[in-house]
Amino acid sequence: MFTEIDENSIPDVGVGTVDSRIKKACDYRSVPMITKVFMPLLHSGDNMNLQWLEQKFRSLDTTVYALAAPERLFSNPPQTSFCFIRKKKMPYFLWFAVNGLAEAEGFMKNFGLAKSYEENFKLLADTGFSILTSEYQTT
Repeated sequence: MFTEIDENSIPDVGVGTVDSRIKKACDYRSVPMITKVFMPLLHSGDNMNLQWLEQKFRSLDTTVYALAAPERLFSNPPQTSFCFIRKKKMPYFLWFAVNGLAEAEGFMKNFGLAKSYEENFKLLADTGFSILTSEYQTT
């Protein structure tokens, strides 16, 4: 079951540098807030991708990690992973660990994701965003 998120209820991290907005959103450890900040950034330039985002998380010393999750983790309801920038279906979904490296490594181990941080970083190049397939979308 999916919970609809009211974007108006997500606190605005305000204006400021890209770094300050990302850092502030990460400090909340809220996936909707982080998403609200980074989605416009990803649409703003060709060099903005999930590897760039993960590098930004590391350079800002945040507790948030971007992970490449295989499609098999998201089978009910059926979903697809899509990259809006490259406009194609992707083999991995974006998943966030918000509580640090230990949590990220735990997800990678327990869910059979990448075997290392380095492997995960490479997989982020083929990672998109989880969207419901048309039979589950509502208007």
